Amino acid sequence: MPDDMVLARVNGTEIRGTEFNRVLASSWKRATSEGMVVPPEEQGRLMGTVLNSMLASELLRQSAVARGIAPDPKTIDEQFDALRAHAPSADAFDASLARSGYTPASLRSEIQARYLVATLTDQIRNQHASEIATSDAEAKAMYDHDPRVFNRPERVHARHILRKVPRGATAQAMAVERGKIEEALAQLQAGVDFAQVARQYSTDTTAAYGGELGVFPRGAMVASFDEAVFALQPMAISGIIETPAGYHIVQVLEHMPAGIAPFDEVKTQIIQRTTEMKFQRLMSDEINTLAASARVDVAAPAAPPGGVPVAAPGSMPVVPATPVSGQ
Repeated sequence: MPDDMVLARVNGTEIRGTEFNRVLASSWKRATSEGMVVPPEEQGRLMGTVLNSMLASELLRQSAVARGIAPDPKTIDEQFDALRAHAPSADAFDASLARSGYTPASLRSEIQARYLVATLTDQIRNQHASEIATSDAEAKAMYDHDPRVFNRPERVHARHILRKVPRGATAQAMAVERGKIEEALAQLQAGVDFAQVARQYSTDTTAAYGGELGVFPRGAMVASFDEAVFALQPMAISGIIETPAGYHIVQVLEHMPAGIAPFDEVKTQIIQRTTEMKFQRLMSDEINTLAASARVDVAAPAAPPGGVPVAAPGSMPVVPATPVSGQ
């Protein structure tokens, strides 16, 4: 999108190509870094989502100003300085901003806008706290409606000792690591505490935590490791397991069968998720109300192909796509 192109106006405030391209690039980077492939037919949808997110944010920013919310200069300065502190020098900071389509002034302006939107959002959440709250009884009704949603796979809680073997290691280097893991196994067989042996012998980052791996389901690890671990009884210690990472010794602390999680274990999760869904619907209604009384003009060239509606994330309302005049 051309940087100087006006894509939309919200009550006269312009959204230009520069801002749009910056947000689009960030969204694209996030999507691809999470392993998502964005096919051509979805790229228009992504553009529409980005534009609508920007429209929704601007509506909320203006609403915050209208409600008398003012930016806190100290907070804005702190956030700006925190970003600047990551750069080795002032020149490097300015160069980094330029590559991202910012100037120091435009970055500060964006920080301020985000502050206003976040403050308004918090106010709305607090004002409607009782309305969006989810009771234990409501959570239990949701759980009882379809407990299968909370079905969990077989899992274990385990810890390990790992002597890492780099890819392409020589036979001599492998022999050294094999010798070290055998020493560790001998210590365990002599009754030395597992966590103590892990801290002494493991070359994995988990060594500092006594080899703690936490809870994981069947199939989460490489096959040789997975098979050995899930064959162990609780508190049993394995022999030496070889994987592409190196040589392991594992102890299973707890073995949890597959099945539906008890309500008490998932109650907090249900309450948090349901409360957040209610809040998102509330914000959708808020933006819908703001859009209905606002002058929102969207440039026709910015509309995604195929007639995809422009809607903000989280099922936000459709914003009227009235062409911007005077292009």
